[in-house]
Amino acid sequence: MASRKQSEAPRNDADAVFDRLFGDTEGWDARVAAATNSILLAEQIYALRERHGLSQRALAKLINSSQSAIARMEDAQYTGHSISVLNRIAAAVGEQVIVRFMPPADAGSAPRPTPTKRQAKAVTPMLRSGVPAAKRKAPGRRDPVPVRGAKVTA
Repeated sequence: MASRKQSEAPRNDADAVFDRLFGDTEGWDARVAAATNSILLAEQIYALRERHGLSQRALAKLINSSQSAIARMEDAQYTGHSISVLNRIAAAVGEQVIVRFMPPADAGSAPRPTPTKRQAKAVTPMLRSGVPAAKRKAPGRRDPVPVRGAKVTA
């Protein structure tokens, strides 16, 4: 049986494919850099929201916005981010926004961001009131529901 000849570069190298297809196109590097920045910003907004255990709807409510606006900001193709909205998001979860200006890196020496796997987060079942399942009362031992207008004493 004849052995297969292996190519020098891996066939699934996306950088090599893009360079071969678009490497000589004017402005290609700038468009790739802009797209990379959009992707990284979208990932950071998603990671911030997940780190604080918020849904898109919950974060939108905190900043007086809509769920669809949060979804757009987490989309890598969205380019309408404003610093004021990013500051509102950060303030809502007790964090801050830091902006850096850096000179453009050479295309050949620019380190590519390492892709990270999103890790599954341990989920604690909660009631709508935000009480963890472990602290719920046993079934059948519910507190009486107050009658409208009646005073409840503990």
